[in-house]
Amino acid sequence: MFAARGLAKAPDKGVLEPTQVLSDHLGFEVSTASLRGHLKVPARRCSDIASAASRLLHHASDHRRKVSSEDLRVFVVKAVSVSACYQARFRL
Repeated sequence: MFAARGLAKAPDKGVLEPTQVLSDHLGFEVSTASLRGHLKVPARRCSDIASAASRLLHHASDHRRKVSSEDLRVFVVKAVSVSACYQARFRL
């Protein structure tokens, strides 16, 4: 239907078949397969946050516990972004 009208879906975006699990929707895994459903943080985001924390700690240890506000901001934004999972538990 889309191709006939000159529209194409990006190969790595969207799902054409009905599904109860979206593996990467706005950086989260969303499932409605069970009665309660779930919202998970994918492993790639967890490892990204862990490596950002490690880089921040190494930088702090090398520079007398001082880090730039930009480095701290980048880490905090990544860490806080996963708090949506904990808030969503009460709303699903």
